[in-house]
Amino acid sequence: MNTYQMSHHDILGTAGASAQNPGNPTSSPFNMLLQQHSSLQTPPGVPISSISTSSNHNSNNNANNANNNDTNSNNTNNILRNNANANSNNNNSNNNHPPGVQLINANTISPQLDESLVNSEHWQQQLTLVAISRRVNHPHAYAKAFAKNLKLGQKKNNSNSNPLKPELDGNSLVDVTTDLLQHQHDKDKHSQPALRNRIQNDEKLDLQLNDEKLLKDQETNRKTKFLEIEPSKQYWSSLDFSGQGICNISTKLFGRYEFLTKLYLNNNNLKVIPKEIKKLRFLRVLDVSNNKITELPKEMNQLFCLKYLYLFDNRIQDVPYEFGNLSELIFLGIEGNPFNLAHAKIVAEKGCKEFIKYIRDNNPARKTNILEDNHAIRKWVAINNDGESQEHDQITLSNDKSSFTILSYNTLCQHYATTKLYGYTPSWALNWDYRKRKILNEVIKSNCDIVCLQEVETAYFEDTWMALMKEHGYRGIFHNKGRARRGGTDSKKVDGCAVFYKHAKFSLVDKVFVEYSSVLLGSERFKKTEDVFNRFTNKDNIAIISYLEHVETKKRVIVVNTHLHWDPAFNDVKTLQVAVLLEELQTLCKKYSKSNNFKDALSVPILICGDFNSQIHSAVYQLLSNGTCVDHPDFRGVDYGKFTDEGFNHPFQFKSAYSNMGELPFTNFTPTFTEVIDYIWYNSQSVDVKGMLGKIPSDYLEDLIGFPDQNFPSDHVSLMCEMKFKNVEEGSGGGKNRSRKI
Repeated sequence: MNTYQMSHHDILGTAGASAQNPGNPTSSPFNMLLQQHSSLQTPPGVPISSISTSSNHNSNNNANNANNNDTNSNNTNNILRNNANANSNNNNSNNNHPPGVQLINANTISPQLDESLVNSEHWQQQLTLVAISRRVNHPHAYAKAFAKNLKLGQKKNNSNSNPLKPELDGNSLVDVTTDLLQHQHDKDKHSQPALRNRIQNDEKLDLQLNDEKLLKDQETNRKTKFLEIEPSKQYWSSLDFSGQGICNISTKLFGRYEFLTKLYLNNNNLKVIPKEIKKLRFLRVLDVSNNKITELPKEMNQLFCLKYLYLFDNRIQDVPYEFGNLSELIFLGIEGNPFNLAHAKIVAEKGCKEFIKYIRDNNPARKTNILEDNHAIRKWVAINNDGESQEHDQITLSNDKSSFTILSYNTLCQHYATTKLYGYTPSWALNWDYRKRKILNEVIKSNCDIVCLQEVETAYFEDTWMALMKEHGYRGIFHNKGRARRGGTDSKKVDGCAVFYKHAKFSLVDKVFVEYSSVLLGSERFKKTEDVFNRFTNKDNIAIISYLEHVETKKRVIVVNTHLHWDPAFNDVKTLQVAVLLEELQTLCKKYSKSNNFKDALSVPILICGDFNSQIHSAVYQLLSNGTCVDHPDFRGVDYGKFTDEGFNHPFQFKSAYSNMGELPFTNFTPTFTEVIDYIWYNSQSVDVKGMLGKIPSDYLEDLIGFPDQNFPSDHVSLMCEMKFKNVEEGSGGGKNRSRKI
């Protein structure tokens, strides 16, 4: 029998188990579990400042009552909880312990739970683990356990394993926690059908502490949201300060060792955890058990990778509601604290994950801080005629009849907004009914003349967007991704791009739908290399090119809305997608310039909006902004014919609208990825930018680790700009001088 096969009572140790060998108090599986996971035996002469196990405390009684398993099992639960204080008092009177051995706090107070909750599997895990935590109280206990494991690992191949001791010798508290949680998970999977089906539909329990990334399929998990990000490569990533008698921690620790994944501060005299601990954003394990801590800093909510948090034997009454951000947390050790009884009951009845979900969903600050208009907290950045920027508290537009406004927004399609990817978002704020109201409200309140949306579901465009936008004076164009044309019952769920324009401000002259892979395969301009087939043509990203006429001035503008491939492993594909788009634009500019008296093809006003999934150092950004991109790391090692041999280039003078203010700090905000990847590009020969919606204030972001939240319904932020047509004379000069013509 191994740990995974033990029943609930087997793990804890029952009277019946002990009765099988009453002369050996260590024969119960629970005692063996304690001994096997104690890292090191107590040094000679040193009292064990922890609890006694049921079989050790009552071995004679157990031998005489072998047939009363249930009764003695309940006694075991009480002994597990109550013996800690008694033994602590005895240990505190014994002065024969060596320096550095921290004794368990004699004033430990535990939540006073009902017996039914004490006997619950989740609370029995608390009792099992606090027992081990109290027993393993030697200096550098984790480091010693790790060293012992290394030695044991060298002997595994040369020794026969005891079935009751499956490679557990020398393991730490974390290892036992993993075993217990996996045991519970396995048992739940084979429980009643309803629960089994729910578990099978859920993501697999992630108990690993390694740096492997989560597996993703191409659609549901296509966004790189909760990847287990890696810190810079270090020779070590764990720090063990256990049992050192430490009273204070220097904040320099957190600034210098941001790469830490495990930090052990248990068995010390700490009263405060500095808020600077939030810098340890890679931390997976934190043990601060057996200290004198009374409260935890809310800034710990930034530790979004945290999986195991041990708070045993402190003076903590509750955790901040901000801890709801810790969606990766799978164990929270609270036994031995005067913990909020209502919250302790949730932990006992439903476990750590449900408790974190509860405080996330019931955070008072989240429910009261709901904005009617989230644009209201963002400054308006006006660009003066001299090129200098000026901030305004409200959106301040010019009265120029040649100006117009445009919005670009990735709305986060409902099928991608899963709790696995966005577990830090309150469930009610992630709910599609709530999010769609916020999205619609944001778009309507922006009152922009042109609206470009990405990740719009086909059915939702047809059933909701078209009718709603028509009520507000808009007309719309939509095109979904290529897979929708392969048929199937789910084609209505495929997302795509939508362009809306105010009918009173613009009229539609022409529209072109671009499917990047189809255009490339159907054109003689592009060489069909192996990489084209293996990397490019199996992506179904698209663009909408709309040709609009400004009603008042009769000037025309090309408005592009696109959504490039998401995967950072395919940056070369994104670059080639942009190259295909630019080739299409050159062809269309030749056509349109002849019909509207433009000076030349390069004088046609162009706006390119969208989610480019490309940062400012990418080949995509370089190609669009510089007009050329040669030998960029993003497409090294691939073969796309002339594009990789000669480089990518185009004749337009594109500029990112937000580069006029130095770009935003981010347009995509998640725990593991906070970067600029959305842009509004404009042809600076014929269009100018007059203003833009500014950044989200830093004080609003203070307690957040990512979007969506109760006010921002997508993981992207919307971009909004006021643009102005240049006169012919203005358009003939300025910008970069490029000799190439279309």
